[in-house]
Amino acid sequence: MNDKFRQTVSEELENLLLRGQSLVPQDERLRIDLHCHDLHSDRPDERLGRILGIPETWVTTDDLVRTLQGNGTDLLTVTNHNDARTCWNLLEAGRDVLVGAEFSCTLPDFDVGVHVLTYGFDPRQEERLKRLRRDVYRFVDYCNEQDLVTVLAHPLQFHSPKGLPPMEVMDRLGLLFERFEVVNGQRDAWQNVLTATWVEGMDEEEIRAMARRVRQSPDLFVRHPWRKAMTGGSDDHMAMFAGSTGTMLRIPELAQARRDGRKLSALALEALRRGDCAPYGGTNQEEKLAAALLDYFCQVVLHMEDPGLVRMLLHKGEPSEKALALAVANGVFELRRHKTTMGFLKIVHQAFAGKAPGLGARLATSRDFRPLLDRLSDIARARREGSRELVDVVDTALPAIFRHLGELLARRVQDKSERIEGFLSGLRDSSASPARRLELPSDLRRLFGGGARRQPEALPGLGKLVDGLPYPLLSALVVGGASYAATRVLNEKRPFLDAFAERLGKHRHPHRALWLTDTFGDRNGVSSALASLLAEIRERNLPIDLCVVSDTLVEEDHLRVLRPIATFTLAAHSQPIRVPDLLEARKLFSTGAYDRLVCSTEGPMGLVALFLKNAFEVPAWFFVHTDWMDFARTTLGWDRAAMSRLRRLLRAFYSSFDGLFVLNSQMRDWFVGPQMNMASDRVHATAHWVEDGFRPSPDRSRKLLGGVPDDVPVLLFAGRVSDEKGVGDLPAILRRVRQTHPGARLAIAGTGPALERLLKEIPDAISLGWCDQAKLVEAYSAADFLVLPSRFDTFGCVVLEAMACGLPVAAYATKGPRDIVQPGASGILADSAAELGSRIADALSDPRRHAMLRLGALERVESYQAEPILRALLADLGLGEQPMRKRPRPAAPDAGLLTGLLDLVQGA
Repeated sequence: MNDKFRQTVSEELENLLLRGQSLVPQDERLRIDLHCHDLHSDRPDERLGRILGIPETWVTTDDLVRTLQGNGTDLLTVTNHNDARTCWNLLEAGRDVLVGAEFSCTLPDFDVGVHVLTYGFDPRQEERLKRLRRDVYRFVDYCNEQDLVTVLAHPLQFHSPKGLPPMEVMDRLGLLFERFEVVNGQRDAWQNVLTATWVEGMDEEEIRAMARRVRQSPDLFVRHPWRKAMTGGSDDHMAMFAGSTGTMLRIPELAQARRDGRKLSALALEALRRGDCAPYGGTNQEEKLAAALLDYFCQVVLHMEDPGLVRMLLHKGEPSEKALALAVANGVFELRRHKTTMGFLKIVHQAFAGKAPGLGARLATSRDFRPLLDRLSDIARARREGSRELVDVVDTALPAIFRHLGELLARRVQDKSERIEGFLSGLRDSSASPARRLELPSDLRRLFGGGARRQPEALPGLGKLVDGLPYPLLSALVVGGASYAATRVLNEKRPFLDAFAERLGKHRHPHRALWLTDTFGDRNGVSSALASLLAEIRERNLPIDLCVVSDTLVEEDHLRVLRPIATFTLAAHSQPIRVPDLLEARKLFSTGAYDRLVCSTEGPMGLVALFLKNAFEVPAWFFVHTDWMDFARTTLGWDRAAMSRLRRLLRAFYSSFDGLFVLNSQMRDWFVGPQMNMASDRVHATAHWVEDGFRPSPDRSRKLLGGVPDDVPVLLFAGRVSDEKGVGDLPAILRRVRQTHPGARLAIAGTGPALERLLKEIPDAISLGWCDQAKLVEAYSAADFLVLPSRFDTFGCVVLEAMACGLPVAAYATKGPRDIVQPGASGILADSAAELGSRIADALSDPRRHAMLRLGALERVESYQAEPILRALLADLGLGEQPMRKRPRPAAPDAGLLTGLLDLVQGA
């Protein structure tokens, strides 16, 4: 696992903390968390929260204070959004408090929102600050005039509704403030290190350069333009980690000040004005933030009131924001209909408050779910012990809870396999079924029956079929949703962070791709192509890792393996469907320091790719191996309406990626044409290459073929023996060839569901079974033509393999073969079985022409070599020029074979 980048960033952050703290003598340290929240942060910045009418937290002041004191802070402040009520309440109660708030301000010239922590104001000044915050320049001016302290909170986390702003924004912010929050407990180490590096680099020379770039005087908004100070804060909203990250203030003669009864809040304010401060504590991890968000989600479900439909519709905001709010509200109320799920969410919230599940909860919980209570008990114990212990526990507990729910859900689905098969059969047999049209009713409760009029089920039997599934499903969605939201929050400005790191010239994120696939090590063309890709990645040490779901494969160099939560088989699909663990995939992407994705299959890993793409805000490409429209038409027999709906579903899926790789010109035309309507610069042409082991066998022995005489023509089919491969056309092709060459034989290298039927139709066919590379080389070298009657193959690796062995190819003029085979030069193309058979027979009747096709095949395959294809692929992925290890060229075909073919061509 390549975690060097993460380790380097963590070490740099630790060094930053040590450097700052070394300037604050032990006996002069005053610890304060300058950034935390309680229930009076009830006016959220996020539009969704305002539309729904929910606060940012329900945490009481007492709970927050207990956590702060438990983590060793010496002085209190509570920085709620645009509101200092908690500070005023604490002052009224006789507590010493550094009055503060986190104001949401706007840079009007960029329409960018930033958060400014402000301290030392009185109620009258607070009202003035609320009015000025719409213009951060006026806001900062007023703070300077009133001698108030400001700190730019999480400088790289800002609100930019019109897209990412220009880098000039950072110059403006650097000149606006003297103090910057460089360690924020809700941001990851990379973002904090970038911020600290930026602030540390602001010496006088750099500040003057910043001023020139924005045409502004360095001292326009600050009293001490050359002095920049760094602070820290937990930014905790759930009273879980408050005080574990914060600021050490240097207070000279602190002990004497305490004895004299001086207010620490006044001392703290003076230290901040002087810039005598240094951050302490840790930064965020996905699980840490996921725990906080999970507790928040639980409280939303438990406490949210109906926001009112009219209120939501009339609220300020875009229609899409209101639609999302309506969906969230209905999702919450739907969850409340499930008492068992609500009970689970209540226990989760209590665990995060330090209360373990009691005896009553254990007795009321079925055996299947009791391991969850053990994990929640661990969380409750850690919560009581402290923030550091809680971080360690949630790192393993939340993924374990999610996996247990997923495995339980999978087992219950598998227990219903017979009923599911019967349900699906009923759908296939019913022409009126919405599922036949890939449709669902707009009234989703009709799926299961019900509603005010107790309408019948739109899909009869579905209600009983899903019985027992909502609890693990909904609970897993809540836990997984918290994890997704945490990762999204940490990475939502990732493109800007990449550009900022490039500008700093330090801490650039590695450029590495994770390539996801549902199939690897299986007997199919996609798996074979990926095995060849992995070999080249290893040989050339490319910045790409393959990731596969398997319970048998083990991790190797450049191969990452996720263990499936469940494995299913479907009658219409030849390969097992393995369901990955989303949180395990998220962890892998994060720890592996990847910054882009490629996916090769539309199954579960395709959904994982979209999950990771949106969670990490990284680019993702899809490598199209399969034509599902052809598959649905030829194998499933779908009608026109269903095919139209499938096309729309595929368009929605593929359009979610930043780009596509396609293996033939026909598919590229389809994707950029009116049916799929994708931009041409997002659709990249690529190809497979021939592996080194495929080359002509010198003796062309027919021992593998059962000793068929050399003068008997042999047609070879290689691949999966299934209907989508067009094997139903093989009998007609062979009959036409036998009209001219009565003794011609067919050899079949492969297995599949149509093999038995094919052998009945062609009793003298030579069945070779599944063949490894050595046997394939022998078969290709011994045959006279490779026959590929498939209209389904997007490329056809067997075409290249055969050509590399000097075997000409006969195929239909469609998709991959149409691009690879040069008619009359390296093979034969036709539009029908009869035409293909006639052309094969004509070529077999002319030895000179047949020999020319063999030579043409060997020549054509030289256009499909790994290095140029990989270079183009890497360029399209944005990985740029990669140094490729030199490798020896594969051995040339046997000289004797080439001489013999040339003799035939020349009429010798």
